[in-house]
This record gives sequence, structure tokens and C-alpha cells, in this order.
Amino acid sequence: MKRLILTAAALLLLPGSLLAADLGVSSGHDLDALWEQAQSNYDLDVEDAVILLESHQVNFGADQSMTTRVHRLVWIGTTVGIRGYADLRIPWNTATSNLEVEVLRTWRDGRWWPDEKQISETAVVHTLPYGLDRADDYTTMRETMLLHDGVELGCIMETAYTITEKKVPAAGGIFVFPKNDPAVLTVLEVFGEKLSHHELNGVAEPVAANTANGEGLRWQADLTPALGMPVGSSPEVYEPSVAWSSWKNWGQLADNWRPAFFRGMLLEAKQIQSLQEKLHPALGSRQKVAVVADYLNEMVRSVHYDSGFWRGSPRSASRTLATAYGHDLDRAVLAASLLTEAGFSAEPIFIGRGSALVAAEIPRLQDLQRLVLRIPEVNDVILDPASGKLLTSDVIFGHPYWNLRKNAEAGPQGPVASQQEKSLTVAINLEKGEDDSWQGSGYFRGTGRFSQHGSLLAAGDFKDGYLSQLTNSVIEGLKPSAASPGNLKPDVVEVDLEFEKFELVSDGLERKKLVVGAPQGGILSQLPRGVHLYEESRQTAVIGMENWKQTVTLRIEVGDKDLLSKPEPFSLSNEAGSFELAVMLADGWLVLTRTLEIAEESIQAANWPQLRALLLEESDRAFGTVLWEK
Repeated sequence: MKRLILTAAALLLLPGSLLAADLGVSSGHDLDALWEQAQSNYDLDVEDAVILLESHQVNFGADQSMTTRVHRLVWIGTTVGIRGYADLRIPWNTATSNLEVEVLRTWRDGRWWPDEKQISETAVVHTLPYGLDRADDYTTMRETMLLHDGVELGCIMETAYTITEKKVPAAGGIFVFPKNDPAVLTVLEVFGEKLSHHELNGVAEPVAANTANGEGLRWQADLTPALGMPVGSSPEVYEPSVAWSSWKNWGQLADNWRPAFFRGMLLEAKQIQSLQEKLHPALGSRQKVAVVADYLNEMVRSVHYDSGFWRGSPRSASRTLATAYGHDLDRAVLAASLLTEAGFSAEPIFIGRGSALVAAEIPRLQDLQRLVLRIPEVNDVILDPASGKLLTSDVIFGHPYWNLRKNAEAGPQGPVASQQEKSLTVAINLEKGEDDSWQGSGYFRGTGRFSQHGSLLAAGDFKDGYLSQLTNSVIEGLKPSAASPGNLKPDVVEVDLEFEKFELVSDGLERKKLVVGAPQGGILSQLPRGVHLYEESRQTAVIGMENWKQTVTLRIEVGDKDLLSKPEPFSLSNEAGSFELAVMLADGWLVLTRTLEIAEESIQAANWPQLRALLLEESDRAFGTVLWEK
């Protein structure tokens, strides 16, 4: 009896509209059954929202159209949930697609608002994206706001809409089943012939789906927990996901994409003449490439908007130059044309957003979103069309990439540094001089993602720029007077250093102090996205730090000054790797060596405290502080 009373009391806390819900059936789904499962399986007192239904249905038509139908039913428990689901932004291109809003309603007070089958006239608002307001060729884009009426805490909102895209020969993508909130039922259906697919991280094999849309495949997940936090750049690496594609292979995708890109590389005679006038004074290949980049930035404003809505139909280079604006795809076509006129090649390369490309055998561009141009004739210089900056192949390190000119049929490669040593070694020797000063020598060696090849090439005067920042980050005020490159390649950089006269500074307490810090470009400054030392726990693995190693050594002549304090030796080893501080004082020399090594495997969420402990030791300034009498 007591249990029944408690249950009744708990039900009284729910809005009256949901006590005897009769939500009905929508698109074949029993909404009351879904709501009952949500109440039975989740603690609604602690959830911001619970997704009762998340359904995505993709269908390829005989006329090369592709329809994507999204059907969502969400219970809202907090204002955070309202912000996440009440007002939805749907981007679509009116020139290439149509949007149909089928359902937009809210259940509260025992009924659907505004009506079971009615959509409020003010609930669908078509807006022009702000970033395109001065880019006339792109104003076919819309960001349609779907606004739910009658929203209050404890309500249920239903949304269904379909986007039909025209002339889509094939497509592919990644579908991650967990969403920002837990879900009762999550469904992906894809209808089309000869689909390739790959299930990841525990997703069950699909079942046949035979409907009026034809034959297809259906993947279903029940009672899916929310995405683990923090969400990394590639949640499909560790979350239940499906990679699917209707492309036959990567070669077919390349053959479809390349003509649209290279056909657009056309300039008018007067435009070519304008470029040649700029190129005429340039001496050498590197300077000519720099002139092209400057010309691109001077003549064409960069429009920061997702160019994926125009991926199959970039504008011509002449049109982009004439209008003086362009998103990254249009600027890439223009830049490739400018480079060709200047006598160079331009290799379009798509770079992956994360450190790994799962199911690489499934052709798709969804997670290869950054487009750059490689210029092979100029020491592997890379032009970033979005920013207009000249980079080097460093930008590819740690990421999968797909080169559209070189062996595109084989699909993406990399990540480049995955099989290479990934380490940073900095060594500094300082000999005692006069007037409490030191000067000396050292070396810097970086491999894989730590090579810093591009940063060094961009430094101008080789000892300035990045190397000066590097040595100053290790010891404040320490700068190189000379730098000699021993090996300067994208995968390995070795530089010998000579240092200027260096003096200790007072710490304000009648002492002089030296602190060996964390090197710029080292492990602490290259942590993957979402890795924060202030977080004591996390729900997701740390991916991309595998087999990292960093060693910083300071060898300093102590001289006859009284040494007040120095760090004590310390070591820590755990499942995530190891940290060691070695300290030696002998024959008037003090040697500090700080070594941090990360395990060869991805760090699972349960081992985050161990990795965090190592990183905190590395960031602890006490392990590098030496004090002398003033």
C-alpha cells in the first residue's frame, strides 16, 4: 500500500496534461507507448529532456532526388531542454531543395497545441542567414525557424519535416545514435540500391525495410543514453554509429566531384592580366605563391558559411572574382585557377575533423570537411582558401585526408603521423658568465605532430618567430642568437641553438628565480578538443594523444652563488603513462630533466584521472623552479 501511495504522489508532480495522456499514433509510432517507456526507464526529475523518438529517413528517388525526413518527439523537463528543442533552426537551399514542415505541435493540458493537425501560421519563419546578407549569389539559402507554441515545463513537443534535394546522384554519411539527451527510440532508415554500410561500437546489423519508399535498411537503438561528455571532435569513434553510403566507391565520388571543381577554373582575360601585373615583380616560386594568396585576400571577401550546400555546384572562378566574395569552396576554385595561371599545380585536399576516420571503406564527405589546396612545386606549401593563409603540410598531421588529384580512388589516407614517432625534445645548456649572466646552446627536435615545420618556415628570420617563442616559453627571457637547421622536413625538425646573454630576475623576495616552463607547441598546448585539466572526471575517452612523449632538459652552471632551493626528484607512473623529474647537482652544474610519456592506447574515460594527474604534474611550476640568493 505504501508503495502505491508513493507512486501516486510521484505522478502528481507531473503536469496534469500527461497523467492520462492520449497522444495517439504518428507515422506508425505509438506515442503513448514511447512516453510510458520514458517514465519507466528515466528519472524525469534529473533530466533536462528525454527524446521519445528520433527518426531519420533517407530516400533516393529515381529522378536523382534525395529526401531526408526527420521526426522527433521530446519531453521537456527544464529551461535547458526548452532552449535545446523549442526553437529549431533548419538550414536549406531553395535553389536545390524544398522544405516541407509536416508536424509542429506541443502536448499540454490534455491536448495538442495549436491543434492536432494544424501548424500555426507564425510557427514557421524563413530567414536569410546573417552571414549571407551581402552575398547575392548565396541568398537562396534559408534558415527556417520552427517555433513550437504552448511550450511549458513538462510538455511534449513533436516535430516532423522533410527536405527534398534535387539532382543528388548519391550520398553518404555518419549517423551517431546517442544525442545530447537520452532517447527511448532512435531509428535510421536509408532507402536506395546497393548501399554500403558499417556498424560501429555495438550497433546491431540492419533489418530490411520495405515500405512505399521501396527497399531499404533500418537500424534501431532502444533506450540510448545521452552522448558522453565532453563530446570530442569525432564521437563516431567511440559512440554507437553507422557509416553508410550510396556511392559505389571513392573513385565514383571523386569522379562526380572533380568535374564541378575543375570546370569552374576559368578566368576572363582582363582578370588574368590583373593577376599577371601583380606577379610580374615577384622573384622565385615562394614569392609568387604569396602574391597569389595576397591577391585572393585583396580581391575576394571570405564568406564564413557552410559551403556543403553548394558542394556539387561551385561558382566559376571568374564569377567569384567579379562579385568579390566567396565561401571556402568558391575561393578554392578561384585560388586553384590563380595558381594555375601563375604556373603552379593545385591539389584539392579534404582534411578530416578528427584524428581518425572510422569505416574508411565507406565513401562520404561528411567528416572530411576542411578543404585546402596543396602546391607541390613549392616545398609542399598549402593554401587555406577560407582564411587565405599559406600553411605547410603540418596542417594535415594527425588528421585523415583525401587528395583529389593523387590516387583519389584509394580513398582517404592517414592520419599522416599515426605510424611515426610523436615526440618533442628541448635541451638547453647555460654556462655562467659575468655579472650574474648566462649564455649557452641547445637544440630542439620535434617529430610527427610536434615537428612545427610550418611554424618555423613562417618565422622569416629563422631564429625569430616560433623558435624565440619556444625558448621563451621554456625559460622566460631566453632567446636564441643563432639557429642552425639540421633536419627541416614536415615529419622531423631538428635545430641547433645558440642563446643570447641571459640574466636572472629578482622574485621580489631578495632572491633570484628561474622557472623551467612547459614548451609552446608541446603536449599541454596540443591537448585534443574537450580535454580540460579542471575537469575531475569525464564520460568519454581521450583520443589522439597515443604514444606522445615530451622531454625538456636544462643544464645550468650554478657557479659560486648560494643555491637556495631546487626541485626534488619525483616520478609518477600509472595506466595512462608516466611523468618523471630527474634532478642532479654535481661539479657546479644543475641538471633538470622533465619527461612526460602518454600510453600507446587511447585513454579510456575510467583512466582520465590518471592522465589528468600526469598533466597536472607537468603543469606544476614547482617542478621547474630554482632559487638563488640575490
